[in-house]
Formats: sequence, C-alpha cells, structure tokens
Amino acid sequence: MQKNTDIEVLRALAVGVVILHHAKGALISWSAPAALTTFFTYFRGGVGVDLFFVISGFVIARGLLNNLRIAQDTGQVSGVLKAFWVRRMFRIFPLAWFWLAFILFATLVLNETGVFHSFRANWEGTVAAVLQVANFRIEACFAHFDCGANFVYWSLSLEEQFYIALPLLALLLRQYLTAFLLVCLAYKLWSVPLAHHFGFRVEGLLLGVLLAIWSDKPSYSVFEPRSLLHSPWAGFAAFMGLSILLVSIQSPELRTVPVHMQSKVVALVAALMVWLASYDRDYLMPFSWLKAGFLWAGSRSYALYLVHIPAFYLTRELWFRFTGSEVPQSSDLMFYFGTAFFFLVFFSEASFRLIETPMRNKGIVISSRILKNGAQVVPPGQARQGVTSSA
Repeated sequence: MQKNTDIEVLRALAVGVVILHHAKGALISWSAPAALTTFFTYFRGGVGVDLFFVISGFVIARGLLNNLRIAQDTGQVSGVLKAFWVRRMFRIFPLAWFWLAFILFATLVLNETGVFHSFRANWEGTVAAVLQVANFRIEACFAHFDCGANFVYWSLSLEEQFYIALPLLALLLRQYLTAFLLVCLAYKLWSVPLAHHFGFRVEGLLLGVLLAIWSDKPSYSVFEPRSLLHSPWAGFAAFMGLSILLVSIQSPELRTVPVHMQSKVVALVAALMVWLASYDRDYLMPFSWLKAGFLWAGSRSYALYLVHIPAFYLTRELWFRFTGSEVPQSSDLMFYFGTAFFFLVFFSEASFRLIETPMRNKGIVISSRILKNGAQVVPPGQARQGVTSSA
C-alpha cells in the first residue's frame, strides 16, 4: 500500500514536538541553561497530539465511511465493522500493552531513583489504559495525585473511543452525520474548555472527519492549492511557518490568542496542515535527505510516542546508577542526551519491526478473511487513489 508521504511528514512533526515537549521534566530534570529555558518558554509541543488527532480523524474516516456507504446489507455492514475493529485492535493493543508491561517491570527493578513513579500509580494507569478510560483518569489525576509513567496513554484512549463512536454514529445518523459533526464542532469551538481538556479534546478528531467527508465533494478539488506545484519550496515554507505557529500558540509569553481559545486555534491550524497534506502531492516537503528522515520518524510515530517516556526515564535511572547523580555535568551532556537518543531509536525500531508491523499484518490478514464473503470494500486508507496513508 502506497503511503501519503505528506501525511507521514506530519506524523513525524507531531511525534517530534511531543517528544521535545516531554523532554523538559522527563529527561531534563534540573534547571536548564538559559537558552533551553527560553526555548521551552515559547515552545509548546503538546499540540502535536492535536495534530495526531486531525490526522487520525481524516485517515480513519476516509476509509471507514466509504466502506460503510457502499455496504449493501446488514451482513456487509457487520463485516465492515468487524474488519475495522480487528485491524484497529491488532494495530494498537499489542505494542501499547507491551510498553505498559515494561513500565510496570521497570517500576519494580529499575527504579532506585523513583523516576518511574510508584507501582500503584502505574498499575492504576495500566488498568485505565486497558479499559480505554485513561483520558478521564488523567483529567482527574492532573495536579491532584500521581498520574504514573504511562500518562501518554490518555490520547490512545480518546482515539479508541473515537474508533467505536464514529462507525456507530455513521450508521445511526446516515445522511445527517455531517450536520451532527458540524454542530459538535461549533459547540467545541465556542465553549470554554474544561480545566485540563484531556477527557474531551475532540476538536482535532472532528475536524479530521469533516475534512475526510469534504474530500469526496467536488469543491475539494476546486480548492486544491495547485500553485504550490510550480514552487515546491513555497509549500515547504508554508509547512515551516505553520509548524512554528502551531507550537507557539500556547506560549504564555506570546499573548496572541486568548487562553480559552488557544486549543481551538491549535486544532484549526493542525487541520489546515492536514488539508495541505491530504492531496498527496508533496506540497509540504520536496523529497530530500530531510524528508527521508521525516518519513522514517513518521512510519514509526506510534512506537516513538509509546517509547519516549520509558527511554527518558531509563536514561535517568541508568545515569544515576553509573554516576551516583541524576544531574549530568556540563561536560557529559552530549553523552547523556546521546544515551536517551539511542534508547529512543532502538526501542522504537525494535517495537516497529518486532511487534507493531507483524501484529498489524496479522490484523490485515484476519480482517481480509472477515470481508472475503462480504462487501467489496476499499481497505482503510485507500478510499481514493492518490491519497492513501497507513492508519
């Protein structure tokens, strides 16, 4: 299956800024130099999750809604749903559960510093993640009690809830789905967000689904920015400009957007980036050595997202065991960061090759068997030629 390389570039951007965002605190546990302090003052990489949500909403809806639309009877609809959920389960659960187990293991045997938090907190987080309610748990625990070392699973829980809700809403509402989603989006854009905005951070998902629905309309082609084809680096300049805008919107030092509107503007900027990427015309980044790196990270973005906190915490734990201090000397910073980078690359590559890819392929095989006597549907991510991307 050919991938949409612009979507992969956005996946790489999303996971990259999240990793940088979490590096402060998870890896850099001491008072950072003035330059780093200034950087993190203006940089807010948590917005990478919102970009992930828009991408997920677009890619999933583009395949799933098309398959449901062309299914001709109840049996075919049932087959489409079963195949979709099987693919999602094999795509998400094996790797997620492996790293949940690793964190529990590390809490018991690699935790002299306490960096992996308490076993109780991680056990509670594991149960919440397995039950797909980690987004509601982090809403409750934030600033109140220990969230554990598996706090990043909140976004996976929200996506899993989306994977259940979207097909059911599509079947229930049918031709009224778009209107319903527009009403939900309008409410989210105009309402004041909850305190920490984890449990119901759905603006990105809604925008992604609506973009997928629009992509089947004639006006979608009318609005394609074809002028970027004549100036490839103009698209790259737009990509860089939007990326800088995205990561700076929530900066406390830049009073450009009122606080209660920041998350909404972030989702809209992320949606604009996914819209540019959705045409799969290499609008965002002409192929180069830089893009090759982005494509590597994009294809492993799920693994990178799961492993970066364990990689950071393991670096701190081992550094303490070998040096007796969690804080490296200035002369050792390159080795310290190099160790974290090694774990990040090694864990993500091993996860991608040994767990994620085999399990994803197994899910594809099983879902194909489910569909073989059912509807002739397009596999997820192949709703239209030229816009494919792995989900």
